[in-house]
Amino acid sequence: MEEPAAAQGLGERLMTEREKKQGFANIRAEAASMAADPQAQQFVNAAKVAPAFPAGSVRSPVEEARGERMLVVEGHLHHRSVNCQPPMQLYLRNELAAWMQRHASAGRGGNQILINYLIKRGIQAVEQEYTAHGIIFADER
Repeated sequence: MEEPAAAQGLGERLMTEREKKQGFANIRAEAASMAADPQAQQFVNAAKVAPAFPAGSVRSPVEEARGERMLVVEGHLHHRSVNCQPPMQLYLRNELAAWMQRHASAGRGGNQILINYLIKRGIQAVEQEYTAHGIIFADER
């Protein structure tokens, strides 16, 4: 096992070789002079104060495509054999899938928990509208 002093000496030697190969022979001296330079300090202090991008000014393409998140659903369908119907095939309209992708996200339960939540909330809305206005006639084409 190497002695700490020998390991430190080896590290210094490797650092010196790397500095020479990459043209950074005076990098420590340059760094020290920049750290003492008042203009450099002023630049660094101004950078700490000002945000890199003003809030809301720049959105990544992924965020643009994602849209505004309106709904986050967490949970998991527990005891599916008791609490749920057997799996069924479901054709989901493209505009509904696009809305879910742009505005909603789901935790561990994934799209199953998200679709179940949206159906439950839809049923609640229908029940409230029925209570207020009576039977609802819907034409879904």
